[in-house]
Amino acid sequence: MPHTILVVCATAIAFGVTELLAYAALRNLLPENRCHALAGPCVASLVVLLSPHSSWVGAEMEAAILCGSLASLAIVDLRSGYVPNLALLPLFLLAIFHVALSRDIFTGVMGALLVGGLALALHALGKGASFGLGDVKLLALLGLILGATRSVTLLGDAFIIGAAIGIALLAFGRVSRHDALPFVPMLGLAFLWQAASHAI
Repeated sequence: MPHTILVVCATAIAFGVTELLAYAALRNLLPENRCHALAGPCVASLVVLLSPHSSWVGAEMEAAILCGSLASLAIVDLRSGYVPNLALLPLFLLAIFHVALSRDIFTGVMGALLVGGLALALHALGKGASFGLGDVKLLALLGLILGATRSVTLLGDAFIIGAAIGIALLAFGRVSRHDALPFVPMLGLAFLWQAASHAI
């Protein structure tokens, strides 16, 4: 039970930290928020959760932090169309801890290069219309944390989910063929699908 509570707290803290940092970074694009001052203590809380108890930083804790951060980033992407650098700080911290505690750094580096490189290529080909640099950095961090196999699978699932949602929206006349859909919500849904598949 205490471990479950810790995982839930980590999810909530990761969501809150990412949200607060996004508001701080995009204060001209998103509504003003009076809680910016809480971002520092929340980041400190996340570091405290991770650093003194390295045995806690297992698959469940990583999944909790990933779920919280991706959920917040998905909301920010839907509302603003941006993935601010500052809001990637929780995932950056998680990636550092993951690499520091990992016995197989090569897999993470390969994941970052594969999905990050593919996202960068799509950014260059689409001239930033389909993939922004924020998406590229996010995917590189996910590749570093999840490794090559899981991150490539995640990216493929996100494309499939995005295509299905895009076709549905197009069929109902909610978007046109020239509209670009935010990609982070698709990544979040793909990660939830992947986590559910592993849990079953």
